[in-house]
Amino acid sequence: MSHKGSLYKEELLHHFWQNQIFAQNELYTECGLEVSILNPGRLNHIDGPDFLNAKIRIGKLMHYGAVEIHKKSKDWFVHKHHLDRNYEKVILHVVADNHTITPARTIGGTNPPTLNVIHALPNNLQPLVQNLDNSSLPCSGLIHLLSPEVFKQQIEKAHQEYLDHKVDTFFQYFDEHLIPSLAWKNALFITLCDGLGVPSNRDQMKELAGLILNFFKEKRVVSNDATTNLKSVLLSEVNWNRKGMRLSVHPEKRITQALKLYQFIQAQSLGYFLIPSPFDTWYAVLNACNLKHTPHNKRLYISFFLPAMYALSIITHSDKLKQEITCAWNLSTVKIPDSILRKFGIFESISDSKTMKRIGLVHQFNAYCKPKHCSQCEVLNKAISC
Repeated sequence: MSHKGSLYKEELLHHFWQNQIFAQNELYTECGLEVSILNPGRLNHIDGPDFLNAKIRIGKLMHYGAVEIHKKSKDWFVHKHHLDRNYEKVILHVVADNHTITPARTIGGTNPPTLNVIHALPNNLQPLVQNLDNSSLPCSGLIHLLSPEVFKQQIEKAHQEYLDHKVDTFFQYFDEHLIPSLAWKNALFITLCDGLGVPSNRDQMKELAGLILNFFKEKRVVSNDATTNLKSVLLSEVNWNRKGMRLSVHPEKRITQALKLYQFIQAQSLGYFLIPSPFDTWYAVLNACNLKHTPHNKRLYISFFLPAMYALSIITHSDKLKQEITCAWNLSTVKIPDSILRKFGIFESISDSKTMKRIGLVHQFNAYCKPKHCSQCEVLNKAISC
């Protein structure tokens, strides 16, 4: 397989090869031999060539073996395949290259033939491959093929995936050795501390949460003096990042808020979190910690509190709570960072304003667009079908 730096852009080419998304009658090696793909092979998930056990006719000869795929032909040497015995059985080097082709060479001195598929791809997909090396979205050249429904459908998919991801993250903090109610409340505390640490002190706030949990584990009653001493210890124990920090998020303030948050959560029964609406519960959390309704805390509500409440619906088997959280999640909108909005600016003309404010847009960028996971995106599927 190729080096990590190019895996993302080549994942799309793997998808094209595996599904044979190119004109079969236009496949010729750089030496002019006709190529017929009888079996593209099996995708390899470990070290070595990208596809194994392929069956390919090149000219008049049948070949059985491995296929290696790159965006650029020179990547064969950039990735040092010419020094790796795993690539001696490669029968075909497949590229999508607009530049002069560099012939491949194995450690044994043989030269696997090169197949350049760039001009065999459908016309509407060639810009997608060409944009893989650019900082812009690869699908920026396909906007004329898309409808508002396709883009909205993909963002809806990303929006739901992000909730699932955040719920999975929450359960990483859930200690199964504790009774469920205590395990959930502890996990809620860690989760909200994590959110309060965004963007520059997330690890520090999670460390803080762990220290507070350990401190109160054996102490049911703590005096004011002990709490004051605890604040001093927490301030010195954690390696805080103070660079460019606003006064409102200084460690001193966050420690006080975290202690109030812990005390509030632990003072409530599990039923307390099940009865009111999710937002009413969140409002009580804010008041207990002297937190305001800022844009940051709105994101905290959406990205950290709602997934925690969804996890609670799973633990308690509460369909009512699950429906409430799902509804709140689907209705939620946030201010998307300008750096991401600019990336999706090409879609503004075909999208409604709500879609461009969903937190799923951030997940779309981080999980699909930035790593170039185009083959898993509805936008690509639509382009292929056009």
